[in-house]
Amino acid sequence: MFNKKAVSTLSITIALILAGCGGNDSDGTSSSDGTSDAGKSITAIDGYLSAADVYVDRNENTVADTDEYLGLTDDSGVFVIPESDSEYDVIIKAIAGQTSDSDKAGKLTASFDFIAPSSASYITPYSTIAYQNNMSLSELATQLGVDESILSGDYVKSKADGSDSAKKIHALARSLTLRIGDGADQEALLSDSKDILTQLNDAINNGTDLDDIVITKTDDGFEVTEAPKTVEDYFKGVYGFNG
Repeated sequence: MFNKKAVSTLSITIALILAGCGGNDSDGTSSSDGTSDAGKSITAIDGYLSAADVYVDRNENTVADTDEYLGLTDDSGVFVIPESDSEYDVIIKAIAGQTSDSDKAGKLTASFDFIAPSSASYITPYSTIAYQNNMSLSELATQLGVDESILSGDYVKSKADGSDSAKKIHALARSLTLRIGDGADQEALLSDSKDILTQLNDAINNGTDLDDIVITKTDDGFEVTEAPKTVEDYFKGVYGFNG
């Protein structure tokens, strides 16, 4: 026969232990700036980049050296930088055949690198262009004439929440990632950003859905082409899946 008092005491003890653990699998409590007891959370975004290689630039040479590798981003493009490495700039390497982009079905067919200062929570084409041109994201947003709060944040989420500005910033990011993958230098990327925006504004005026297009560079300038299918679009087209 069970001792009711002992069982009650045991139940209270277990509850207190669970409360002390926070009742979840988190390695630490997060604050509004993305830091936690375990380190700093960063998100790699073109679309969300999963299984991308994460490096910290300890020797400050802007190169992803082998001994600076930390691991892979998760399915949402997230990685937690250990507190011991949180002071270093972050390099993201999206790898063809390994990394997935939420903007596209399947694995990437081309590799590219993003970089951002240690203070950044989002590693994106914009953080890369600003970093390479020794600019702040605020200065970049001003030059491009776009909303800084969206450009410097999770523009994919903002677009999903219904922001038209985020839709344009996301479309611009897709096109800039192609230029980064092409090896365009920092001055060309800044100039290209403005030219691509002109094309996107024309597309908006023509009633084109920005989610359906990407702006690519040719020998004659820039042209509008069809955007790659997302996983969702692929299944809709092939299997008639409707969500």
